This record gives sequence, C-alpha cells and structure tokens, in this order.
Amino acid sequence: MQSPSRSWLAAGILLLVGLVLRVPRLTQSIWFDEAFRTFVVLKAENARSILLHDVHNPLYNACMYIWIRVFGDSELSIRTPVLLAGTAMIVIMWRWIRERFGVAPAWWAAAFLTVNPVHIWYSCEAKNNMFTVLLVTLTLWRLDALARTLTARDVTLAAIAGALAIWTDFQSLLVLPAVWLAWTWIFARDPQRMRAWMVPLTAAAGSLLLASPLLVFKAQRLDDLDRHYLSYFHWYEPFRMLLVYFPTGNALVPTIRATWPFAALAFAPFVLPALIWGIAKLRTASHGRIMLIVLCMPMLIMWIGSEIFVQSGSSVRIFQDRNVLVMLPAVAMVLAVGAYSLKTRAGIVLSRWGLLLLTLASSIALISWNREQRTVMYPNTHWRQAAAWIRTDARSSQVLVVSRTPLLAMEYYMPADSVVHLPSRKPLEETLPTLIKNEALTAASEFYFIQHDYRSSFTEESLAWFDANFETLATHNELHLSIRRVRPRSIPLPVSPAPLTPAPE
Repeated sequence: MQSPSRSWLAAGILLLVGLVLRVPRLTQSIWFDEAFRTFVVLKAENARSILLHDVHNPLYNACMYIWIRVFGDSELSIRTPVLLAGTAMIVIMWRWIRERFGVAPAWWAAAFLTVNPVHIWYSCEAKNNMFTVLLVTLTLWRLDALARTLTARDVTLAAIAGALAIWTDFQSLLVLPAVWLAWTWIFARDPQRMRAWMVPLTAAAGSLLLASPLLVFKAQRLDDLDRHYLSYFHWYEPFRMLLVYFPTGNALVPTIRATWPFAALAFAPFVLPALIWGIAKLRTASHGRIMLIVLCMPMLIMWIGSEIFVQSGSSVRIFQDRNVLVMLPAVAMVLAVGAYSLKTRAGIVLSRWGLLLLTLASSIALISWNREQRTVMYPNTHWRQAAAWIRTDARSSQVLVVSRTPLLAMEYYMPADSVVHLPSRKPLEETLPTLIKNEALTAASEFYFIQHDYRSSFTEESLAWFDANFETLATHNELHLSIRRVRPRSIPLPVSPAPLTPAPE
C-alpha cells in the first residue's frame, strides 16, 4: 500500500507534467469547430438552432453556452472545461483500476493517460470529445460498481451517467448497449444471484428513458448527422489504432496509409506484449471481459457499418479516428494490467517503462518538432497570427477579409471587421464580382484575400482569372494560409462566360 504522502507527491508530479505538455495546445489559435463555442456562434438568437440541429448532441453546447457567459470566450476559457474533463477521466481510471487490479497498475494507467498524445490533444480542444470519453468512463465505472453492490443508488448513478453520455454524443452508443447486454448476460448465468440480471437492465432502461427525447428527435432528423469528411473503416484499422494511434498519437513519426505499418512494426515490441498479456488477464474475470468488449466493439461496429453502407451502394461513410475515442479507457486499462502482468526483465523494460517513454516522447514531438504536422489530427491553422498581421498591415480602420474557406475563426479574431465567406461550391469568377458590387468597392479599394492549403481550393483557371483582375499589394503566409492584400484592376470585373467546375474540397 502506497503512503498518502507518496500518493500526493505522485499526483502532483503527474499534474505538473500533464500541464506542461498541454499548455502549448491550450494557448494556440482556435479553429473552425472551436469557434462554435464562442460568442461568434453561441449567441442568444442562435442557441435554439445550435442546440437542436448541430451535428453534435446538445449537452456540451448547452454547458458551453452557460460557461462563456460566466467565464468569457477566450482561447483558454473555452478549453478549460475539456481540460477539467480530461483530468477527471484520469482520476476515475486511477481509482477504478486501483479497486480492481491494485495500486501499481492504477498509477501506470494514470501516467499513461497523462502523457498520452491522444488524451492531450482532445483535453485541449473545445469540442465534446473528451466530455464523451469522461461520461462513458464514468458510466462504465458505475456499472462495474453496480455489479458488486446491486443497490438502488448505483442503479440511479449508472442510469444518469449513461444518459448524460448519450446527450453528449452518440459515440457513447458504440459501447454502452454492448456493456448493458453483457452485464445482463453475466448475471443471468449466475445461479447464486437470482433475478440479478434485472439490475443492469434497469440501469440501461433508465439511461435510454432519460435520453429518449433526444433519440426520437434525432431519428426524425438523420440528415443533421451526415458528415461528408468521414471515411471507410479498412480491415487493417484495428492494428493501426492499437499499435500506432492510441500509444503514440501518430506524433513521434507522422505516418500516412502507406507508411504506418513500418511504425507499427517499430512500436510493436513496446505495445504488443502489454496488449496481449492485458487481454489474457482481463478475460479471466467478468469485469475484465466487459472492458475487452469496450476495446473491440467500437472497431467492430465501424467495420460492420462501413461494409453495410458500401454493399448497399450508399456514399455515406462513418469513420474517423476520433469517432472511436471511447476506446481510450479500455486501452489504458488493458495496457496497464498487461504491463504489470509481465514478469520477465525484457517485458518489464519494454512494456512497463519503455511504453511510457515511447508515449511521452510522442507527446513531446506533438508539441515541438512535429507540431505543424498531421499527427492525432491536423494542426490548428494560425488564424490568430493571420489576423494580427492583417491588422498591422491594414491601411484603414475598417478591413474587408474574403475567402472561400470557412472563416468563423477569423470572425472571432476580427470581430469589428467585415469577414465574408464566399460560397465554396461556386466558381470564384461568379461569386467575387457580386461581392465587390455589393460592397460598393472602387478600383482603389483594398481587401484581404485568404487561400487555405487544404480547404476549398481553387482551379488553375480561377486563380488565373483572379491574378488577371486583381493587383497584389502585399503577401503573408501562416500555417495553411496564404494571405494577399489586393485591389481590383478595374470596376466592374468581367464574369466568366461559362461556369467552371469547382475544385473538390
């Protein structure tokens, strides 16, 4: 048993290390999705539309609506709730693993999550992902406690936690139904606990009843849930997720589809022994088998769902890495239990200590030499720096900024200026002359034109038309952005005689 003083010292060290690793991401520019948690979008007049029709479920947005009115919408303020959620998730995992598997694996799991690039990324981003992971972890923990106590109090807590998870994001349903059914099946087969199977079933019914208004509402508006940027879940994704993504966040050596197997081979000696021994250990107990379901079910659902859509001829896709983030508590538990099940010197060195160092090195790379590479996700565009340059370069107090890239983040950083988002699926030749006419610009008028490297790109014909009709007066580049101060060469501008096919986004 670890002494209280040593426990507080260990917790303090982890808190300090975790904060140091997270500060660079907490203070970076916000990006498009994060701007939805600011006064740019969460205005009183927009609240009903955002809460009901946003692609994400309403609980997180509702909390942020209140939060920014109390604490403001600064970069740090809007990210503080997810930072607290990520910290709470680590504390729950520490306590849960300590209760079930002992002190040493609990501290290992806490350290792993503290220095884990995936956890760092999503506990520093003003989105609902880490809230979903927290509430799913809380629900799994309370269901595990319910399996031991079978009390009305724990039924209530498990039901409320499950409902809150669903109200936060439907990603929670990748694991919760399977866990509810698994606990029910386990108790139904236990002759010493007559009718105990009704207890987890009651908790599940309570969660679904509390979430039923949302489930019914969303079922009637499935179009709100479609996202064009999702992809297909390939057969090899479980290997990539377990050997590269969750241990390193793809941050130590950023990879693409063709190169991730080499990273997986390099990391396998550190990850694979803990993974295999952890699975072997957990499968011997009912509560352990539940966590193996949590580990496997999201990937299984993604694979089956992807195949169903493909075989039916649908263009709908459902997968991206963060959509299986609910696996994170199971990954931490499996690796922690496995690391402390290994007894050989090589196993202890590689999987108990080497894996932690591998994960820590990946997080250092995430915030330093690979901070502008695609790792866990794409790095945040430098909108704040772009706005600062425009304000410094501007020749007048009122500035017009134009782009075909979504500009919510620029609206956040330049609230007093005119920021215009051109339609992304129409040729520039059709939309820009109309804008100039509406803005009543003259040949002497200047404005700022922004191009994004990845979003809403232009055809060569569109760019040639732009260069022929606008004079570039100043240029500046930030991460992913090319900014030009321009003015029209003539008024009115010629419009392309025939519509051109827009470049794919």
